[in-house]
Amino acid sequence: MTRRQPPILEITAQIRSGVAELAGRDRTGWTGDALSQELVGMLEMRERLDAEIIRTTAQWRRLRAWEADGALSPVAWLTYRAPIGRTEARRLVKTAQIVDDAPQLGEALADGDTTTAHLNALAGVMSDRRRRVLPEHEQVLADHAESLSIKDFTVLA
Repeated sequence: MTRRQPPILEITAQIRSGVAELAGRDRTGWTGDALSQELVGMLEMRERLDAEIIRTTAQWRRLRAWEADGALSPVAWLTYRAPIGRTEARRLVKTAQIVDDAPQLGEALADGDTTTAHLNALAGVMSDRRRRVLPEHEQVLADHAESLSIKDFTVLA
């Protein structure tokens, strides 16, 4: 009897395989237009993957899963176990907290109605005082995240 991998591991394996295929492409001789299309396509895929990383981090953080390894914080666990530095780990955890504190923004992220850059910008200006009032303003932020550039959204936040 063979054991089947959990679905997430199968999906992760498929993503790794696709990335390996992209890495093996010979883009010599491609036109500028073809390279532009390839670049935008990869960036769109990265955006969706980054959104899922944030959403997964939110749940992982909520469950305090890092404690199982004896880590003192989610940032410490991420910098030890994942190929990211402290600054990126801190940003990821802060952005994941936005998803927890403002479920409508989390849904907008899952649906592709807002971007990870919008939530990262919001996390970058988030203070304890702002976090307390975030639930009162999340609908307005979710609405504007769909229509404003990241620069303008940061001013709003």
